[in-house]
Amino acid sequence: VAIQAILTLVYPTLPTRNMVPTGFSLPAASFNQGDDPWAACLTLADDAGCELFMDANGVPTGFPTPDPTTQPVSWNYRTDGTGDAKPSQVKRTFTRSGVSNDFTVSATGSANAPGGSGASAPFQEQSTDSNPGSVTYTGGAFGDVPTFVSSSLVTTTAQGTAAAANLLKASLGLAEAYEVVALPAPMFDVDDVIGLSDPRIGVNCLTVADAISLSLRHDGKVTLTGRRV
Repeated sequence: VAIQAILTLVYPTLPTRNMVPTGFSLPAASFNQGDDPWAACLTLADDAGCELFMDANGVPTGFPTPDPTTQPVSWNYRTDGTGDAKPSQVKRTFTRSGVSNDFTVSATGSANAPGGSGASAPFQEQSTDSNPGSVTYTGGAFGDVPTFVSSSLVTTTAQGTAAAANLLKASLGLAEAYEVVALPAPMFDVDDVIGLSDPRIGVNCLTVADAISLSLRHDGKVTLTGRRV
């Protein structure tokens, strides 16, 4: 509701947002004059444990980051030509720069104080990569790389847990990223699960689309940027 109010104020002709109810309530809050309205919307979405983006039709869309291991595979790109389509380029990138595997969300502010609208005292909720089979496992070679976030908009432990989990999912995807260039394909959307195979660089896995760039020229391409499942 708060996100829709901001969008309606600054862009009244924008389609009504498509966002599942979070079940969380906001305390009284304000943003500074001149602040980026979309950044304010992203902050509200983060604090509710949701991602927020414009879908392929320009509709503001938000929901908790889905578990890609339970999602159907939308498409398969294979360089040997046996999949749904053959990509012209596949690029894989490994990095630990900017990747955190341990998020702590601190709920602060007047709402979390005696007499406030949230908890009776500030509190913290944590989400970590606890999967021993993960390359970013906190107990493995990657190490524990923490990030601490404070918010006065988080007022319940459930909301804090959702916010921390969502931040963790977004961060872990940066460690192993993929870029696929292929013939135009306008049907993809954020969070679609896409199979990818390129024996030349030892790739045979599922990826999750984080960004889609589509050219409208007759000789254009689609560029998919995603993370490994």
